[in-house]
Amino acid sequence: MATQTKFAATALSVPGEGEAWVDAGNAVGENDSTYASCNLASGARSAQLRLTNFGFTLPVGATIVSAIWRFWGNVQRTDMTNTTGLVYNGVAESTGHPIWDDDACPDPPGEIAVESGKQEGSGLTLDGILVTIAQWNASTMGVELSFSNGHALTSLMKVNAFAITLDYTPPSSRLGLDSIAYTRCPPRIALIGGGKSSR
Repeated sequence: MATQTKFAATALSVPGEGEAWVDAGNAVGENDSTYASCNLASGARSAQLRLTNFGFTLPVGATIVSAIWRFWGNVQRTDMTNTTGLVYNGVAESTGHPIWDDDACPDPPGEIAVESGKQEGSGLTLDGILVTIAQWNASTMGVELSFSNGHALTSLMKVNAFAITLDYTPPSSRLGLDSIAYTRCPPRIALIGGGKSSR
């Protein structure tokens, strides 16, 4: 089995409902000291933060065995809920899933690093349809994050980085059998009296 862990290389605040993200591009790359941020009043919801271009290079014919996603950020207060869903070619899942299992902000607030449970079997799905190897490798494949503030006070939500880890089985190789089938053996040489040879 092989593994690839990739971070998003492209980020944007999706126009539409919700408070826009500031400096969305700071959410790309590995965990560092820069953040995309969204200041949410009590009861407000953020716009979708779309993270794509993870740069997977899965071989054709591979089989996804499991998937894990990891999130790094900073939450100012408790009672911050969230949804996370896959997106491909700009089309997002109709139903998102929480980053943290209990759909409630880790307590106490502050710097957070959350890892999803490993999804065994065939990896992640987009609205119940398995994501193909070609889709995983596409630059338009990614996730969308949205947060809601359930606290009585305004809360600042920050996103630092997001990574996806895929475990997969590489395609089987027929090299050994093909080599045996198509390799010609050298001619046999038999010595005859007088030092002459015959093939």
